Amino acid sequence: MKQLQWVGKRIAKVVKMSHAQWEFVLFKDPEPNAFALPVGKVGFHTGILPITRNEAGLAIVMAHVIAHHGSERVSQGMLIGSGNF
Repeated sequence: MKQLQWVGKRIAKVVKMSHAQWEFVLFKDPEPNAFALPVGKVGFHTGILPITRNEAGLAIVMAHVIAHHGSERVSQGMLIGSGNF
């Protein structure tokens, strides 16, 4: 989907993650979901597209998952890696 790539590239320009290897992937899945990995991988399920409606909605969801879910996964990885869980 062109919109996902366009929005993703614009957000990637302003996110300060020097180690990120940005990739924006659309999965054919009716579940309304999106996720981000700490290395810059961002996934959207097709089921979320009717909810986002347009580029602005897509950008809001993408910014949220990058800001929150990516950092949560980094924290979880550090916790698991330290053996303190």
